[in-house]
Amino acid sequence: MKRMSLLLGSVLIGLLMAEGILRWREEAWKNAVHFEAGFRWLEYDPVLGWRNTPGFRDGDIVINSLSFRGPPTATQKRAGTLRVVCAGDSRTFGTWLDSRRVRFDNAYPPLLQAMAAATGTARPEVINAGVIGYSSAQGLRQFQMRILALDPDVLVVSFGFNDHAYAWNAALRSLEPRTPWARALLYRFGDVRTVQFGLRLYQGLAPHPAPFAVRWVDPDEYGYNLRRFAEVSRRHGVRLVFLTQALRPIEQGDSPPAFPTEQRPDPYAIIGARDLADLHRLAGEYQGVLRRVAAETGTPVADAAAAFAAHRGGPLFGRYDLVHPNPTGARVIAQTVYATLRDIGAL
Repeated sequence: MKRMSLLLGSVLIGLLMAEGILRWREEAWKNAVHFEAGFRWLEYDPVLGWRNTPGFRDGDIVINSLSFRGPPTATQKRAGTLRVVCAGDSRTFGTWLDSRRVRFDNAYPPLLQAMAAATGTARPEVINAGVIGYSSAQGLRQFQMRILALDPDVLVVSFGFNDHAYAWNAALRSLEPRTPWARALLYRFGDVRTVQFGLRLYQGLAPHPAPFAVRWVDPDEYGYNLRRFAEVSRRHGVRLVFLTQALRPIEQGDSPPAFPTEQRPDPYAIIGARDLADLHRLAGEYQGVLRRVAAETGTPVADAAAAFAAHRGGPLFGRYDLVHPNPTGARVIAQTVYATLRDIGAL
């Protein structure tokens, strides 16, 4: 018993020392993984793959201390507050490509906040948890490790475009473990630095598929992730809404380069499609998975894709970006989500 106690005590002391050293030298070991996405506000995260850098501020981009885009957010929800968290990718974060520039004025969560406030809803708070490049797998981890702690009343989930794109670094796919005990360990100890360091070693040293050899999330995994969103939301009393997104109508053709002198690779190959028609086919396939899971789980759908198709006003996309809507399109998305929340009695 004495020898066992000594052994266990030594292991515990060693783990505590390792944890302290890793916290002290966190930037050194985190930055050892090369992360290059061209977006200066993103940083490597061994659990999520990457995230918004807390406290980043530059021009139109303001990231709060909790790694969400927008004003400061308190972890503790105030009494009487309706807290809506919008999880998604760049179409939630808010960015689009215009002629010779990248703009950041098309995030729908602030518009949804204004609409909810105008109805007299007591203390509406809409949090933009979108992260550029996120798949449903990363969003699922973010939900369980970062969003649940905020005690949200409603979670709006919008993923799919990056899911069918090819992974530029398959080590960062962040797929959820399928066994319950492995999931429990990940979400319970994912913030421990020694665990993060182990994940960093796995991502850097273990064999992974070559760049652009596999999709971030295949259709079966996408369906699994959406079902897990529904399962976890139900367990924690969070009202879940799936949000569909549209691509620019196929009849409007390809996008010309926003920066004519820039040499760029085949844009469709990067996002997992052969051409524009194939991209629309892929988007429809993943959207079909979302609708099936919504029907199976009883999850309401804010159908922005249908709202875009029915829109008869001004253009909802710019000429140089067939994926990300312009500010007018963002307003249509916000109106669609608002109407869905009202219909299900959340507002």
